[in-house]
Amino acid sequence: MGPAMRSLSNDRQRAFARAYVVHPPGHGALINSYIAAGYGHPDSNRQNLSKNAHALSRDERVIAAIREEATKLLRLGHPEAVNTLYEIMRDPAHKDRWKAAAAILDRSDPQTTQHRSKPKWKIGGSRLRVCLAFNRSVPALVGRLES
Repeated sequence: MGPAMRSLSNDRQRAFARAYVVHPPGHGALINSYIAAGYGHPDSNRQNLSKNAHALSRDERVIAAIREEATKLLRLGHPEAVNTLYEIMRDPAHKDRWKAAAAILDRSDPQTTQHRSKPKWKIGGSRLRVCLAFNRSVPALVGRLES
């Protein structure tokens, strides 16, 4: 259990956070998660359940716990995602075969690029004196504008 889940007040709030992450999204997801966490009873008013579920879902600690649980669930999907990429890459008839291969290469051995740039012009002589004079005068101008 992560720090966000531990920060919740009770086990029902933790159960709500877990249920909200694993229940199918869409209409009724908050209420279904709220009921799955043990809130309400069989003859509870659906409108009251909805209001209470909405209020609980807006608690910053609950939001952090939901995020924490969702992140854990995403990390569990890494092996499946890798297997899917390999399935696509190994299928010679798949239209995105090269994309799968590129995705694997990009993640396993990322390319690095270095950029070097040289100025195409140099400031010297009178232009340099103008720039230096301007830099000295800017703070004085700003001071006048602020007062």
